[in-house]
Amino acid sequence: MSADFGLGTTKIIDLRIEVAGVVQAHRQLRGVVAGNADLTAAFEAIANHFQAHMVAVFDTEGGATKHGQWAPLERAYAKQKADDPEAHTRILDYTGALRTAMTGGAGGIRKISAHEMTVGGSRMSADGEWDVAMAHQTGTDIMPARPIIDLPEAMVTQFMHDLADHLLRER
Repeated sequence: MSADFGLGTTKIIDLRIEVAGVVQAHRQLRGVVAGNADLTAAFEAIANHFQAHMVAVFDTEGGATKHGQWAPLERAYAKQKADDPEAHTRILDYTGALRTAMTGGAGGIRKISAHEMTVGGSRMSADGEWDVAMAHQTGTDIMPARPIIDLPEAMVTQFMHDLADHLLRER
């Protein structure tokens, strides 16, 4: 699962944040760029802020997302995790692999070019049958949605500041 950040290359910069086919934010900067500006440095700053935000999301069990704390674990599953000496007890952090991927470690996605970026992570189930991150983002028949990427307005504003700062330095 990833957040895709795409920017137009005209005099309007179009920031579109899409997760699992759902647009979480759409903002525009007008008249601040001419031609085909290279936004790689701005995207690097955005990616760093995004990954730091993902740390906060996992540390607060969803509390740092727009919609707040994730749904609690079903009682039997919580007990299973508590009884497993290898398991982390926080929600969405059984082995730590999903958290690691979403915060920029192994399994992470960080693709940055001059005009677009994709950042996030993916973690396939042990049997390779399903994407753990996507299942949590959207929920399943047996599990409620616990959105990992659910950006609060303050984070989107930070991304816009990262873009504007970069563009002002480039003038």
